[in-house]
Amino acid sequence: MNQRVNYAEQSPELFKKLSALSMSVGNSSIDATTRHLVEIRASQINGCGYCMDMHATALRKAGIEPRKLDTLPAWHESRFFDARERAALGWAEAMTRLPDGAPS
Repeated sequence: MNQRVNYAEQSPELFKKLSALSMSVGNSSIDATTRHLVEIRASQINGCGYCMDMHATALRKAGIEPRKLDTLPAWHESRFFDARERAALGWAEAMTRLPDGAPS
């Protein structure tokens, strides 16, 4: 099993900034469901099981439709996502995959 880097320990200043960004997004007009969906999708792409579990647990507690969560990896083909969620997920995928090229 690969161990992830402890970012808080390795780069405390950067981790503080990441935490501040997360708090800002949490206080924005982006609803919690969309935010967690985006975070799970980025975590799926990055392969972070800890983050996938954390955000999926939050969504389940909030009462998300199980089929929506189940079809997240194929959101572009799923009928369970609205236009706002699709836009957010598309942007999240483009930004998460930056090494593959700049977003259009």
